Amino acid sequence: MMLKVTFYSYKGGVGRTLAMLNVAALMAEQGCRVLVVDLDLEAPGLGLSALTRAKTAQIERARAGVSDFLLDRWASSATPVSAYVYPALTERFGDRFHVMPAGTRAGEVSRNVEELFREPQGDAAHLFMLLLAEIEAFIAPDYVFFDSRTGLADVAGVCTMELPDVVVAVCGLNEQNIGGMEGALAQMREHWSAVSRQVATLLVLSPVPREPDLARRGGVIEPVRNVFLSLRDQPIELADAMRRHPLGARLHEAQARLLAPLVQELPRIQQRFPRLERQDLLHMLEYDPWVPLGDVLVGDSGAPLALQYQLLARSIARATANDTFDVTVAVEPPPILV
Repeated sequence: MMLKVTFYSYKGGVGRTLAMLNVAALMAEQGCRVLVVDLDLEAPGLGLSALTRAKTAQIERARAGVSDFLLDRWASSATPVSAYVYPALTERFGDRFHVMPAGTRAGEVSRNVEELFREPQGDAAHLFMLLLAEIEAFIAPDYVFFDSRTGLADVAGVCTMELPDVVVAVCGLNEQNIGGMEGALAQMREHWSAVSRQVATLLVLSPVPREPDLARRGGVIEPVRNVFLSLRDQPIELADAMRRHPLGARLHEAQARLLAPLVQELPRIQQRFPRLERQDLLHMLEYDPWVPLGDVLVGDSGAPLALQYQLLARSIARATANDTFDVTVAVEPPPILV
């Protein structure tokens, strides 16, 4: 059975799509079949990336994708779902990596998403559930990754509340990101509770600066991990912590506001995801300013960011019945204080 994973961020610019593509590539590298679906219909990007572009001949015909599928099914078209899916990175992964771009009618779907979501299809399943059913029946991926739009309305609500087994919540470290994500996750949990669904949530803080880049010229900065431990062992006021180590204090605040509810609900979630552990709930993506974040799989290198993608991929794999993902290089996970 395929695992449905939504990558979500309340605001843009936090590396959500790049993280999704790297995790998908890591899964494909270890023999899994993966499909990435671009449901960021307001600002689609998968069809523009060199990593996920279809072959030239396919682009020239039409770049049909998920929006075309939904509207075609709404009009009772029986075009096979495979017509909306394209192989990517075939020279590296063969037939194990596929992409379903936003398509040519993304704006139309955005305007009609409520009707599309509630449109009955035979047994009253809505069109998004039909999308999942056809992906599973005819594409048969082990993992399907949804790239969600920001906010929490329309398609973003469908991506986060209705479609996933796992939500990867990618959050920046400013108040807009933390406050917005805090409210969004609370709404998700309220909805899942109301419909009796168990969905695992993994928190990813991103981008986190590298510690060497935090030191002022000629100065030395106290390691973030030391600040974490002091906040745990001898709690101090956030204002004092901000003066002492702004990044460490902000990471601690994000844990207190965003991670604590996830830790509290872990025992209940483990009824469905018994392999998930406490350390799987928190990840940090450390960005090296010298590493270009363009059309390249960062997971190819031994950089800290590549290793952190491996940890995230392993945590997602633990949500499946078969925990087969291997982290090739030892890397220390971030400390959890809550």
